[in-house]
Amino acid sequence: MALNQGNQGQTGKQVGQNLTASFGEYADTLVTELMPRYYEQAYRGQTYFNSITNAAVTAYSGASGGTPLLGVWNPANSGKNLIIIHAMVSVYTAASAAGTCAFRLYAGVTAAITGTLVSPVSSLTFTSTGGGSVARASQNAANSSSTALTYINTIGSYYWATAAGAVMTNPLLYDCAGSLIIPPGSMIGLGGSVALTSATYDAFILWSEAFI
Repeated sequence: MALNQGNQGQTGKQVGQNLTASFGEYADTLVTELMPRYYEQAYRGQTYFNSITNAAVTAYSGASGGTPLLGVWNPANSGKNLIIIHAMVSVYTAASAAGTCAFRLYAGVTAAITGTLVSPVSSLTFTSTGGGSVARASQNAANSSSTALTYINTIGSYYWATAAGAVMTNPLLYDCAGSLIIPPGSMIGLGGSVALTSATYDAFILWSEAFI
């Protein structure tokens, strides 16, 4: 059995050398990222997104056959897991009547979806052609035949009132960082709890795909 051996602390900065690994104070191997955090998956063509702009919310609670702002479905025979990286919502058009809309993620095992579906877009080529992603996506369309999903979390809320003039000025960005996995036969939906009068939104879900 090989041992992981090295020296505590930094041993050198020169490139092109065969160096001994550096350890921390608890025998942990010290590492650093040469490339940005998500570079490798994106460059290998394994990262995709589903996005929409200027969309009016249909109130969504993860119910069967519901209409999320964005949905991502991993078919049962895909052979891959979808590893969620980011989810985002931002206001496009302000509401014209007072109210609060909570933007929530729901996920779970689902029956095959038969609604209007689109192909996800590659974050490398920025096209949906070529059959790269195993997933199917929905964009503010009813997920017909879908099973009721489990509430996961709320990534943020948009509040508007005439007196206060309150708005969500910055995008709501949820850095999931791979902590949610959508296995084959499951889906994730991002939706708003209330359809505020006149309000429209931009939204985005980013994920990587890996063989099981």
